[in-house]
Amino acid sequence: MKRLLALDETGKASYRHASLQFALSGVVIPESFKGKLESTLKKLKGKYFGDEDITLHGRDILNRSAKFIALQDNIENKTFWSDLISVLNNEKIDVIFCIADKTKARKAGWLKKTILTKEYICVVNSFALEHLSDGRDRGNIIVESDFQQDPFVIKAHGHMQGSGTSDGSVSGKDYSKRCASVSFVWKANKDADVEVADILAHLAVFKYRYDKARTKPKLSVVERMRLKFIGRKLKQTGSSYHILI
Repeated sequence: MKRLLALDETGKASYRHASLQFALSGVVIPESFKGKLESTLKKLKGKYFGDEDITLHGRDILNRSAKFIALQDNIENKTFWSDLISVLNNEKIDVIFCIADKTKARKAGWLKKTILTKEYICVVNSFALEHLSDGRDRGNIIVESDFQQDPFVIKAHGHMQGSGTSDGSVSGKDYSKRCASVSFVWKANKDADVEVADILAHLAVFKYRYDKARTKPKLSVVERMRLKFIGRKLKQTGSSYHILI
């Protein structure tokens, strides 16, 4: 089986950026499932936003802004998230999250490039461990292109080709055979798996902040839905959640 690892992120690794965390989100699906995911999301987009070709932006969806102001209606927002979660609950969709707290990273002496290097290696390593280790499946990495971060994707891929997985279960040679390509795409390409990775990156950070909060904030109905969804998704065998620092 051919498996796709779609990558996107939220926040920036730079300490000049206001984000408190940098989260890398990976969505893993069988290549044969991508068409169905795309058609299902198109229907969802048409139903709620009147445009099947709109590009889903996680930040704007959560803020209920820009092209997603229809979600400012609380009932509409609740039904949208209920429908979206129903789509993403599909067991063929696995997730890999890797998060770094930038305050802690700075105290530890990590540079921007340290955060990016560690996070991309973390996600690609998890992909190989959880989806390519039995030797039957093949993989392809799909990344929303960012000229500042693209080199770190290539670096992580090269690291795996040279060293293999962290536990040695997949050698560098085996990884090279099983995951031979990295593809860079633009948001405008409307790759369904990349759009999902974008949305889920924000939910991963939400989970992180909620888990770390000393006093748990009161959650809205929709926020509880999101949190429960992430919890369920992470129980899947092929999913994982990593806090680097």
